[in-house]
Amino acid sequence: MLNNLNIFDPSFNISSFSIITLYVFTFLYMLVNGAINFPSSQIFYITLGYSYSYISYNILIIIIIGSLGNTIGNYIIYRLVYKNDETVLAAIFKYLKIERGTLSIWLNKIKPGSLYLLVFAKVLPSVKVLVPLIAGILKISKFSAITIFIIGSILWSTSLLYVGIIFGKSVSLTNFFILLTLVYIVLAYFISKRKG
Repeated sequence: MLNNLNIFDPSFNISSFSIITLYVFTFLYMLVNGAINFPSSQIFYITLGYSYSYISYNILIIIIIGSLGNTIGNYIIYRLVYKNDETVLAAIFKYLKIERGTLSIWLNKIKPGSLYLLVFAKVLPSVKVLVPLIAGILKISKFSAITIFIIGSILWSTSLLYVGIIFGKSVSLTNFFILLTLVYIVLAYFISKRKG
């Protein structure tokens, strides 16, 4: 499909270009989200799922590309933390507004045989940001860390996409945008409270 992509060909289908752009955007969006935990992947995936009835894209490709992007972003943080440079750690904690005490609670729960808890943590909205930090601090092997990141990212993206698809089948576009606006307002309120 990509080999024959020629936007100057009169028979070029703009919807094919739009879908390819959507895939590239999804990868980049989730890469940034995995590395700096912003912007919101919840809203992105739910909106993408909702739009499935309007845009003909391949859900499996979105799940794979989004999960791959998020995994790479998580891996970047994991490697930075793994090196145990105190300056880098302090900067990451400050940017993410994470107290070391909060992280210690999770560090005490993770034992060598309980790495599955990190997969579980990867699908919890407030906790998933801690997973690459914990993996790096505990010096979990690269293979285990990547496995945790990819499984958690696949579970996260799949569940949220399907929530959006269910909304898309049962809620009008106007009501969806009203609901989305309310979610943004509530999120903005809690983010401002967290920073203040």
